Amino acid sequence: MSIFQNGVWSCGFDFLADGTIPSGNVFDVGSTGSGGPSVGATAARFSGKGITIPSSAGFIGRSLSTNLASVITGFSFKTTALPTSGVVTIATLYDATGGQPQATLGYNSTGKMGFYSVGGVQENNIAISGQIGALSAAGTVIPNSYDFWEIAGTINNVSGALTLKKNGVSVLTFSGDTQVTANAYVNRIYFGQSNPGAATIATHYIDDIYILDLTGAAPLNTFLGPGRLQTDGPIAESSTAGLNTWAFTTPQGTDYGNAASVLSRSARLRGLGTVFQPFGAGRLRVGSLSICSSSIRKRKKCRKHDSRRATLRALMPCLSESLMYFCRSIRVASRRGFSSHAENLRTPFS
Repeated sequence: MSIFQNGVWSCGFDFLADGTIPSGNVFDVGSTGSGGPSVGATAARFSGKGITIPSSAGFIGRSLSTNLASVITGFSFKTTALPTSGVVTIATLYDATGGQPQATLGYNSTGKMGFYSVGGVQENNIAISGQIGALSAAGTVIPNSYDFWEIAGTINNVSGALTLKKNGVSVLTFSGDTQVTANAYVNRIYFGQSNPGAATIATHYIDDIYILDLTGAAPLNTFLGPGRLQTDGPIAESSTAGLNTWAFTTPQGTDYGNAASVLSRSARLRGLGTVFQPFGAGRLRVGSLSICSSSIRKRKKCRKHDSRRATLRALMPCLSESLMYFCRSIRVASRRGFSSHAENLRTPFS
């Protein structure tokens, strides 16, 4: 089963616990342990949380559970310095079936971005080589500048294509052979850094990740543009007596704490029947979910019902396997993006 809902998967990190991301959860592969990638507020682009990739290297990866000939991914990224030599990687379009990268994005000592066919984010022992096409202009990467980057990749040995955008502006394109393995597809994406042979390596910060399988309706079938993904979970128990008492396999101590916790796949499947039951209209006080994109310009509204009569306001599968909301209303701003004010937030599926 694909990870995508309406053609989108996303992660803003805000629901993840501080510290190392356990392998097999939101990101199903990754380097773990002390000194590895770590979630926390210091890595956030704006507010909330992001992930820090230390200078000693490390990575997180998301298997797509499907083979995509074409894919788009966007993410916020900042580095604390440029290397004095070599290439430092940021993201890899990977063929897990063939066991090799199809294309890896990296930058050099002059801040030029490029795509490479050998070496990847997850392979810190393999030197980056096999430059695909030209490099971007010098100064494309600016140290300590948190920018939004988007990669579009089509894997083919004849009609392949790669595009890189920075803050919505194209900075690098290539057309031709993009296929390294015997398979003309990508089924995993890595984020992080590898830096074999690079000098004066730096810390990476990453936030606001989205991935598109290009099957969604517009505008979810092309670049979303510079964006921000922030998720605020439940903040307090319901004020209605009797609605906070329920049982779960691994209770967190409070009703809203359970709703905000990130469950393992097996735990959330075991709990579906009971976890959803108590979360009707007006049963939790929550924050809001905001996802901004300059390319989303439509205005939509959920149907409204009497809160005393309706069990659910609306069901919004929110751009990701990791987010599912029972929401009272959705407001889509007409110019800068959209925000969803979620009342009766249920568990983030991560």
